[in-house]
Amino acid sequence: MSTRSRIGLQQADGKIKSVYCHWDGYPEGVGEILRKHYNSREKIEALLELGDISALGTFYDKELAKEKWQHEYEKEWRESEKGQKAQDLTLPYNDRGEDTEARIDENEEEFISKAGKCGEEYIYLFKEGYCWNDTERWFCMETPYFRELDEILEDKEEA
Repeated sequence: MSTRSRIGLQQADGKIKSVYCHWDGYPEGVGEILRKHYNSREKIEALLELGDISALGTFYDKELAKEKWQHEYEKEWRESEKGQKAQDLTLPYNDRGEDTEARIDENEEEFISKAGKCGEEYIYLFKEGYCWNDTERWFCMETPYFRELDEILEDKEEA
C-alpha cells in the first residue's frame, strides 16, 4: 500500500510548483529525505523538473532510473557505480515513458484546496517561515494546517 504525497516549492511570485509522489509520503519517509537531501531551492527545482515521481530517493540518475523501470519487479538490482543503492534512487514516471510535469497553483490557498485530489495524504511545501523566522524551510500538511516538518518528526520520535 502506498502513502501518497505532493511536494511543492513556493515561487517568488507566490505561485506553487509541485509534483506528485506515490510511495512513502509520510514524514519519516519523504519528509526525512526532503529535509536531509532537498534543502535548497536549487535541489528542489531540479527535483520538480523531473515531473511526477513514483519514489523519492536521495539521488537521481536518468540511466539508472530507466534501467530500474525495465527491471521493475526484480528484487535484486545492481548498485550504481558510485555505490548508491536502488532504494535510494528517485524514480520519475517520465523515465518509464509517461508524460508528466510539475503542477502550478496560483497561490498557497489553491495548492491546499487541491490537496488530496490525487489521494495525497501528506503535502510538503518549501517556503519562507512565518514572521518570527523568515528563512526558507519545509512545511508539512498532515492536518488542515501546515506545521514545520521538524516539529512533526520530533512529535513522532517522542511517541
